[in-house]
Amino acid sequence: MDGWTVHEDGSFSLTAGGLQLQRGYPAVDGQALRALQVEVERADAAPRVRYDLAGGGELVLTFNHDHEGYSLRTTLRGLERAPHWLQPLAGARVLGADQFFKQGLGFGGPSGFRTISAGGEPYRWESYGLCGFTTSDEHALVIGSRDHTRFLFKAEFSKQLRRFGLVDRHVGEDWSLFACGFSTEGVLVVGGELVLPTVHLLGGQRPWDTFRAFAGTVAERMSARAPTRPSYRYCSWYRRGCHFERADLDRLLSWLTTSDPHLPLQTVQIDDGYCTSPGDWLESSPQWPGGLEAAFAAISAAGYRPGLWIAPFMVGSRSLLFQEHPQWIIRTHDGTPFIEWTNYNNSAINSHCDEETYALDTSHPEAFAYLRSVLRTLRGWGCRFLKTDFMDWGFKDSLSIRRHVPGKTSTEYFREVLTMIRQEIGEDSYWLGCIMPFAPAIGYVDGMRIANDVGPSWSEGSTGNMIDESVADQYFNNVWWQNDPDVVFLRSRFTSLADHEVKALALWQGILGVAVATSEFFHELPPERLNLWYFLEPDENPWTATLPSWNRQGTLRIAAREYRGLDAWAVVVLNTGDAPATCALAMDELLGTEAAWVYSWEPGRAKRLGKFATLVAEVQPHHAQLFFISLWGESPPPDLSLGGKLLSYWLVGTGT
Repeated sequence: MDGWTVHEDGSFSLTAGGLQLQRGYPAVDGQALRALQVEVERADAAPRVRYDLAGGGELVLTFNHDHEGYSLRTTLRGLERAPHWLQPLAGARVLGADQFFKQGLGFGGPSGFRTISAGGEPYRWESYGLCGFTTSDEHALVIGSRDHTRFLFKAEFSKQLRRFGLVDRHVGEDWSLFACGFSTEGVLVVGGELVLPTVHLLGGQRPWDTFRAFAGTVAERMSARAPTRPSYRYCSWYRRGCHFERADLDRLLSWLTTSDPHLPLQTVQIDDGYCTSPGDWLESSPQWPGGLEAAFAAISAAGYRPGLWIAPFMVGSRSLLFQEHPQWIIRTHDGTPFIEWTNYNNSAINSHCDEETYALDTSHPEAFAYLRSVLRTLRGWGCRFLKTDFMDWGFKDSLSIRRHVPGKTSTEYFREVLTMIRQEIGEDSYWLGCIMPFAPAIGYVDGMRIANDVGPSWSEGSTGNMIDESVADQYFNNVWWQNDPDVVFLRSRFTSLADHEVKALALWQGILGVAVATSEFFHELPPERLNLWYFLEPDENPWTATLPSWNRQGTLRIAAREYRGLDAWAVVVLNTGDAPATCALAMDELLGTEAAWVYSWEPGRAKRLGKFATLVAEVQPHHAQLFFISLWGESPPPDLSLGGKLLSYWLVGTGT
């Protein structure tokens, strides 16, 4: 029978749809707690268990089950300070699961489903914000917190093997153990009681639906910003890097304003390279005559939204900021600066040659006020798109460093800065977070970089991570914010990407409903590459592509999106592997219809393949196939973009 079971020794179990968490218990800093009292379930109250804490005090767990799923409430009493880590659920044996979903702390993950295997070597996986299990018959159980305003939630899943016999050839026990809890970081227990965020456990029949539903409850609790029109922008970094200067901007704007058809960008964003040293964000380098204010004015005059890259917590050792205010940076416990980067060989790191780079201590009121003044000035100069990078530098465990004003958790310090940034940039500015922990940022940003920096090559480290994270994190796209998988490479020079790889990656990002960006000089692109960029233009309304077999995708990645009003869908099948692969997609499972007309689709043209109950696609390595699927046999309009936009121009060079 599904539900909680509280055992006489104070351990507890949960059964939910074939998944079991057996004999769990609470732990403080890795040490199991002993039960003082077990209160059996009564008609008028949920079961509770009280546990003794070393050095006095108690921890109380309350178990609930309602229409929103299962929950575990934790109350700490009788202590002056909280511990470092508190896990309401630890040491639970997991039965019935064949996959574990781990969510990365933020940018780059690694996130996604991991297969739970018998035998083999031990493993340990960590997940942040939420995690989940699935069964072989596609039941899912999502576990996490809905409240990320004060404490970091982390789950741990590990396999423990106990072997015996000569050369350990026999496995005696093969256990999968689960734990989850909060980083309480030694904060004061005010009023003698600390109530932790509730741990929620949501079961469901389909992993995609269950995870997306859980993400929705988190968005509601954290007041996530409403989904906005998909971002479609130019970013200067991946073409010229820190060498992008005002002359490059002027050439770009000249081409944009004279191009035919007019390029429908929303934003022109200046990346790193404009300031003299990190921290001195308002001090422009000689390559930017007139400074940022003049650059923003030029972008605005050309009809685009001015955007800027900034790293709010970054402070260079050569900066005026550090020279004049060395007390404004985070320090180690012995008082020395906490060094994020070293550059002792005097080789350029991004745009600067600072020997050391530090993190701003925003607990210092003067440092906090300085950062506020920078952001207020940038808005006054006309900036309406802000990309904040290296945000993890401001998210540090409070027990591992020394701050000017101690006493709060890493999440609290971090969210104070996020609140201030949103106040200063205004509600009308688009805010893109980058290298940023996810959960504490919900409610502040409009977009979030989910993957590592990509490069102009097909490699596991860059392109592979982008694809993996775009799949794993799609369940919260346009729920918490708009996901940003990084730029699309379209160039035909200075690249290792073949034509089919450029096209495949562009189509994959274009169908997802995520932010789309590029760093290319458009006048350098051949017509077919420029067509790809036009073809990615998004419609006004946000959408999120569904991922059939989301938790079972291998080298073939599949995404589908609906075109409302056309009774039609687009489907992209991407082969990330090094060998040809074939998929068969039943129309009733894919789209909820028995059969439909299928077209092979290219920018500006389509070819009818026939009416099918099953879509069969054989895809070559590093290729993608795009299909247009219509209920009534109507081909895609020649001016329809993959992003759902009915373009006001014909695609260049298609002959349509």
